[in-house]
Amino acid sequence: MATEVTNPSTNESEAIHCALAGRCGGCPWIQIPVSEQRQKKISEVSLLEPQKPVQVVSVGEQRLRDRVDLTLIKNPGEPSQIGLWSLQTSGPNAPSGPRELVDLKECPMMSEELETWFKEFREDLPPVAMGSVRLRISPTGERGVWLDLSHQDVKTLMDEKEYFTRLLQKAHVEIGQRKKPLRLKDGELKLEKKMDFKPWFWSWDENEKVYPLLGPIGGFTQSGRKANKALVGEVLKSCRQSGDLLKLDHWVEAFCGSGNFTYPLSQSVERVLAFENDRHSLEALEEGLEKNQISNVKLMAVDAKSKRQMEEFHQELQKWSDYGLLADPPRSGLMKLLDEIKEQRIRPKALVYVSCSAPSLLKDGEQLKKLGYKLQTLALVDQFVHSPHVEWVSLWTL
Repeated sequence: MATEVTNPSTNESEAIHCALAGRCGGCPWIQIPVSEQRQKKISEVSLLEPQKPVQVVSVGEQRLRDRVDLTLIKNPGEPSQIGLWSLQTSGPNAPSGPRELVDLKECPMMSEELETWFKEFREDLPPVAMGSVRLRISPTGERGVWLDLSHQDVKTLMDEKEYFTRLLQKAHVEIGQRKKPLRLKDGELKLEKKMDFKPWFWSWDENEKVYPLLGPIGGFTQSGRKANKALVGEVLKSCRQSGDLLKLDHWVEAFCGSGNFTYPLSQSVERVLAFENDRHSLEALEEGLEKNQISNVKLMAVDAKSKRQMEEFHQELQKWSDYGLLADPPRSGLMKLLDEIKEQRIRPKALVYVSCSAPSLLKDGEQLKKLGYKLQTLALVDQFVHSPHVEWVSLWTL
């Protein structure tokens, strides 16, 4: 497949130095030059055969992460460790038996601000046997930590007070699967019941205007701002190209999340109908749209398994004749949404499909071609450099 690289660096023919290369599972391909990594990624989707050369969007080789997810372990008689699972003992081809945690001291993929926060955090780790940790740095430098610990460990630390009190002096803190904010009021620790939506991430429109994405520390965002800006740019470019070709100014956005594409898309088209099945993401997005005084977006809570919600969505969609569809589904792909297209309950003139899974993109692409769609453009946004993962942005038209 023909390719064109945007913003190539001078180091793409060289491997990146990392003391844990070959051991740490975070970057399984770090010993392979970036140019070779991309050829492997492109070969996975060669059967798609886009009309134009594949656009490869480079965002650099290191310092790309503004958030990181880590595992915390303390074995009896040993110091605490925090890091990622080793290549040798994790993944689908790993042998059976206990997994090895690679204890991180530093990481070339973290932004400088995140690495500084990580190093400070690891100097005073939670005194627990095991847990999960997410560290974040906001665009304005705010620090956040989400701790997913056992109920007993949380209770012990709440009663002990000292560790959580020290941590609150360094960062915003969330606890558990419900991402409850931790507060210190009148000398007492308290877990709030309601999630705290803060601008932990940003999106941008085509005029470089910033849109803060509200959400909890433990909520989903892309891994880094630099890469996300490139991803959003490719999505908007595809929407604009389809609009120019087909004169589309009404768009449906599936799996809108907290609005990474919703905010900028709303500034480029007349109307957006966005749906999501996670109520917390919708609450955060609704709050953000109000703060930004954006009135041309209608939000809907839609679960494809809910007959009632799907009927309400179809009724709303019937108000439009021609429209485009922007979809950023999970790794499993379009699934129910593709069934809707097959049965012509949804019939977009253009589809901008953002995929983080080459197998799902290939599978869905075969079905889209059978339904009469042509793959106009395909872009590889290489935001997960040194790993097999990638974000694909594809434009399909009838």
